[in-house]
Amino acid sequence: MGRVTNHLRDLIARQVDEHGLVVWYERERHYETVARQMNLPGATVTCFEGSFFALRWHIDGLLAGLEPPRLVVYVPADPARALHALAEIEAAGVTLRPGQQPPSRNTHLAIVAKNALKPQFGSATSGCFVSRRSRPGR
Repeated sequence: MGRVTNHLRDLIARQVDEHGLVVWYERERHYETVARQMNLPGATVTCFEGSFFALRWHIDGLLAGLEPPRLVVYVPADPARALHALAEIEAAGVTLRPGQQPPSRNTHLAIVAKNALKPQFGSATSGCFVSRRSRPGR
């Protein structure tokens, strides 16, 4: 795995360690292959396959305990598409997605890449991943 992928994996692992249950939305599908191959010790990673009913059936047994499971649910779609199908799962844990706040839950590719490369390049990279749409005054 590369530096950016490792940083993303660490970001998700921290959320699992802190909250147990993570719902990760990502409509751009930049991370779909990574999510499908992700292996987090002591955690289950499951991916949406086109049916929220099937997804809920698949993870239902993991949600039966009193404590939140160590579970990552990857949904390669906009949260609006879910129509609140995962609302109680989101409420029991945390949500990751591009632009999510706090920044530790923001999986926007430019932000993940910038943070992953910061140790190597320092703050010199701070402006090179900013899109034209996000620059002030544009």
